[in-house]
Amino acid sequence: MSQVPLAPPPPSKDPIQDRWLYLLWKRISSSGQILWSYLDFTGSNLTDLATRNHADLQNINTASYTHLTSTQATDLTDSGDSTLHYHSADRDRANHTGTQAAATISDFDTEVSNNTDVAANTSARHAAVTVADTSSVDFTLTGQQVSAEVLPAGVDHAALGNLNSATYSHLTATQATDLTDGGETTLHSHPGGSGVPSNVISSNTTIAADTSYVVLGYLTVNAELTVNGNLGII
Repeated sequence: MSQVPLAPPPPSKDPIQDRWLYLLWKRISSSGQILWSYLDFTGSNLTDLATRNHADLQNINTASYTHLTSTQATDLTDSGDSTLHYHSADRDRANHTGTQAAATISDFDTEVSNNTDVAANTSARHAAVTVADTSSVDFTLTGQQVSAEVLPAGVDHAALGNLNSATYSHLTATQATDLTDGGETTLHSHPGGSGVPSNVISSNTTIAADTSYVVLGYLTVNAELTVNGNLGII
């Protein structure tokens, strides 16, 4: 609604009055002429204002009163978790439920390292066990347990210990050949053969060539002994 302009006051016969009326007219009709402090707001109300936006008010947040943002208000009233504050009772270990990731505990690594069992295991740790098979031994690693199987094909016979003992004796290669080549041997004798079988001759015996016989250092002849060569008694 527009306001009807106020016309200047009509002139009168009194110049003083005309001057005063003119000044009064200027005070009323000119912008900014009536000071705010001159107004009396007794009985006034915000509802008297046609537009009264809350956000347009001055000093919305002060030391005495502070407003929440819409996001903060929703976060505090939506029945969900909030990071805007915490409750001391919620931090009491006795009231905890569920699990907590170790990565979220600030001194987790330090406390684990300080554990005596962990410290003992750390000092006792060693490099991983590895095994390598050889031509003579087949190793098997199960966890920290090592088992081995000897492969006969890979064992050097000559490298064995105690080849000759009170129970077992081995022949040399020369002895083995002498005993298995089909020829004559001086390693032993056979009773009843053409040679002297023992240190006692109890039947007619003929020695055809020079021969040496192991007959315990002496020879007893109880029958005819014909020697066609040299006879050596060892």
